Amino acid sequence: MLAYQKRILESIRKNGIGQLTDADLLVMILWGRGTKRDHEWILKSLRTITAEKGNVTNLLKTDADELLSYQFDEMSTARLLALLELIRRLAQPEPKIQSITSAYDVISLIGAEMRHLNHEEMAVLVLDNKNHLVANINMYRGTVNSSVLRASEAFRPAIVRNCPNIIICHNHPSGDPNPSPEDMTVTRDLVEAGKLLNIDVLDHIIIGNPGFVSLHETMKW
Repeated sequence: MLAYQKRILESIRKNGIGQLTDADLLVMILWGRGTKRDHEWILKSLRTITAEKGNVTNLLKTDADELLSYQFDEMSTARLLALLELIRRLAQPEPKIQSITSAYDVISLIGAEMRHLNHEEMAVLVLDNKNHLVANINMYRGTVNSSVLRASEAFRPAIVRNCPNIIICHNHPSGDPNPSPEDMTVTRDLVEAGKLLNIDVLDHIIIGNPGFVSLHETMKW
């Protein structure tokens, strides 16, 4: 065991775990059977990334490519990503919504999961005739915008489940939830396509950090 690791354990025994820095906590999780050089390299990388990110909330936005740029090996990267994913899941409250009746219900359901992402994701919520959530389908991940969402893809999850309602959601990693012209054009087209299929597009919600925009409220369809 390295002297640094011994100091952490002694500090926990004397003062409790709450006084440890973010880097200390992450080092504990990533300890393995590597060499002294491996441990020192991980410690250096963790100190660098936690200093640059400032807090764990910002660290939640980190993806695999960015972690690798800090010179973590693949196993340490995988362990850290797993930890960050667990934190995201713990931050998301257990859904208590019986039916989705407003944009605020949607944000309560998936806002915590999507607002901290550093890439764009687009999801379709499928609802039954009582607006109960039937499925939450991730349609795209990466650098996307509303213009890539084709009607056939948007409505397929509802068609195969024989459901009459959908809500479209996507995040803006910039934190600004204001819709682009493309967001509004595609939303208008999807609403019209839904009428032909007898599937209502109840809303298109753009999730920022911390705000959100309901295009149903903005566009008044």
